[in-house]
Amino acid sequence: MNYNYKKRYNNDFKLISTKDCKTHSTTNILKESYQYIFKSMQNENYKIEYDDFEIIQEILDNEKVVGIISFINLESFNHTLCINEVYILPEHRKKGLFYQTLLNLLSQPNLNITIRNPNKTIIDLLVKYEFAKKLDNNLVISILDFYVNFANRYINKNIEEYYNYFEKENQKELIKSNFYDLNINSCIFFDMDNILEFNENPPYIEKARRTDSSVDDYYLKLKNVDTTYLEVLFQRFLNIDNEIHNLSIQTEKKIDKNLNVNDILGSEEILTPFFIETLHQYDLTREDGFYIRQHIINALKDNEIIPKSIILRTMYLIKHFYQKDIRVNKSIELGNDIEEECPYCSTINNNFLDVCAECGYNIQRNNHFEDNLPQIIGKNFISNYLKSECILKEEIDITQNKLNDIFLEEINYIEYNKKEVYESQCKIATYQLLNDIKEFVYFDVIDYDTLNKIRQGSTYNYAKQHKLIKSQNNYQLYYEVMEIFFSDEELRDILNKNNLNTNGQREDLIMRIESELSPIDIFGKKYTLTKKGFKFLEEHKRYEYYTENLSDFNFYEVANFKKQYTGDIKEFYNSFIEFMEKISIENNNYYKYHDVIHHKLEKSKRDDLNYILLFTKLFIIEINNWLKNTEHKKGTKPISLDITAKYPHIKDLFINKDIINIFNDANSSIQIEYLKDKEDISLFYLIKSLEYDDIEDVNREIEQDIYEASYLKYLLKE
Repeated sequence: MNYNYKKRYNNDFKLISTKDCKTHSTTNILKESYQYIFKSMQNENYKIEYDDFEIIQEILDNEKVVGIISFINLESFNHTLCINEVYILPEHRKKGLFYQTLLNLLSQPNLNITIRNPNKTIIDLLVKYEFAKKLDNNLVISILDFYVNFANRYINKNIEEYYNYFEKENQKELIKSNFYDLNINSCIFFDMDNILEFNENPPYIEKARRTDSSVDDYYLKLKNVDTTYLEVLFQRFLNIDNEIHNLSIQTEKKIDKNLNVNDILGSEEILTPFFIETLHQYDLTREDGFYIRQHIINALKDNEIIPKSIILRTMYLIKHFYQKDIRVNKSIELGNDIEEECPYCSTINNNFLDVCAECGYNIQRNNHFEDNLPQIIGKNFISNYLKSECILKEEIDITQNKLNDIFLEEINYIEYNKKEVYESQCKIATYQLLNDIKEFVYFDVIDYDTLNKIRQGSTYNYAKQHKLIKSQNNYQLYYEVMEIFFSDEELRDILNKNNLNTNGQREDLIMRIESELSPIDIFGKKYTLTKKGFKFLEEHKRYEYYTENLSDFNFYEVANFKKQYTGDIKEFYNSFIEFMEKISIENNNYYKYHDVIHHKLEKSKRDDLNYILLFTKLFIIEINNWLKNTEHKKGTKPISLDITAKYPHIKDLFINKDIINIFNDANSSIQIEYLKDKEDISLFYLIKSLEYDDIEDVNREIEQDIYEASYLKYLLKE
């Protein structure tokens, strides 16, 4: 067929935006500007299913406009362009035009490309170009997300019992899927956001596009869909997470291969015309270009940028070339929280971006958390969304992926799965974090990650990535706390750190702080719980028992013991403590042994002789730990002993008791020799702590280290 083609010289395709034209209709744009394409659509009976658009991109072949892609911007999904319609003239198909267009789109940084309820032709192309994969003759999984509409879900009399009614207000809701059934030309989706209410989590079927539904046997096949069909379909989804994972890695490699320094900037000898022209626009030389090229290569090697960042970083370096801070091999110190400020150029970014929108810095370079793994629907793994780049790094970056070394040593006596340990510890740390945020913690006084032996930053990251917390917007209560409780010295310190005037009365200082500084400058970043955060707390109330009773131990130890415990639940606490005592003795773990004795003391009755024995035992353990500390040397200040301050009532319990016998009984019952070899000194300090009117005074003497070991023995003999 002869077409009156529109021409685009240098293959510079045109983008049409709704901002630049009066109509928001793809049909109208085609009728007005691309009549030959619209006529071809009619001849092929191609039906435009989604007529709205925000951007229309031309598809070119040898400087001729031979097709279009229309997009909408999904505001509810961060930086996501959704393809509504794709059409290429029949004579220009099978040339890879759609593949190259799609590959270029996927190569853009910080941009997610999705497809609106794709037709079978698009699915076939995705499979051909390996952006999707057939699991069997019918079921297809795709690395590109599909968006479908609740209102178009298919229900017949055979399966209507599976589904409940949902409100009309949700009919326009878009939901994400990665699955397609070639047998019925339909996307298969799940209610990930619980908009529909159901019990069995069945798959939903999106009605086919009108072009595909015109196939003769389409409706006959749909009518044959029954509960057995759905069940077989559902069972097929149970073990596909690895296939999604592998497909994701394959796609990333394909995209990265399309983005290399030599193709974009040039080789070591010759720069590309695009790069040279851009350099000249900013009055830079070829030598400057080679200098920038080397920077890009180094940044890629250091994972400071990713292939999608090459052009962004290049343009940033070109624009800022004469600034002193632009250097090859620039050293970057990455902080614990990169939610907003880029550590390279200080640009404020949204935390969901892959790279800095200004300089291309790899924001996700330290993001290795497991929420990139397939999500769980009910009891089953169904792949919904994953960032393949992060998963790939999760596998290859052993040093950053491993657990804290100290933590591993503490549980080396248990046969454990590293992932299970990490996940269980992170869940309880998150629970404690959310609980404290709910109670409105003004100032961060607890390091949740150290407390729970989790990698630095992962608890907050987990909560943020799962949208359990959000940045605090209202800091009024924090200001009120500052005004009441901050001393003048603290207020001046805040001003001084921010290079502001520190003169004036208290009212002047407060007014200057509140007018000149942001809340984050003063208090640091604070968070509040989201609806998901409150739901997380509600669903994990069982953690409260651990938090209230056993938080001195690693949560994994408690959870692991619970799996094998078959006794009365009322005796769980005592059984666990006895188990940990046995394990700590077998492994000579005096830190864990200390925690066991402390728990036994806390649960004992004060009027029981066993209480005094346990206190003395704990006292001996702490004295020995303190004396063996590397800081305990003459002339340096040792760690304070605070056990007597914790138990001020103990003095009264020792009245009219034989201290020497109690000490000997307690000392002999300690089953780790390391904790009782300073017998004389331990007894002396115990006696001294009980003699003082203010029993905390013994700490002051210990801190001053005024007694030599030989002198202590002499005093004991006396």
